[in-house]
Amino acid sequence: MLVTLPSAHLLGAGLWLGALLPLLLVWHAAATNDTRAWHRLAVLATHRFSALGVVAVMTLALTVSSTRAFWSEATWRWSIPTTVDWSR
Repeated sequence: MLVTLPSAHLLGAGLWLGALLPLLLVWHAAATNDTRAWHRLAVLATHRFSALGVVAVMTLALTVSSTRAFWSEATWRWSIPTTVDWSR
């Protein structure tokens, strides 16, 4: 369970970021090509991205505390340095 929730967190972030580039490309094409078909496609893409975005952001919100717990456990268990003493 400790690894599953941070994995879901990364999946939600990747899903949102992965859908962002195609959305921006469709918006750019709709702005460049002033046709009704491109504007319809841009509206459709925006609606689909909004639905996907709600799911992705809810996944991020619900898994953020477990991700923090995972990293605090990982740094303690595996002795990963979280700060560097630069005074040496």
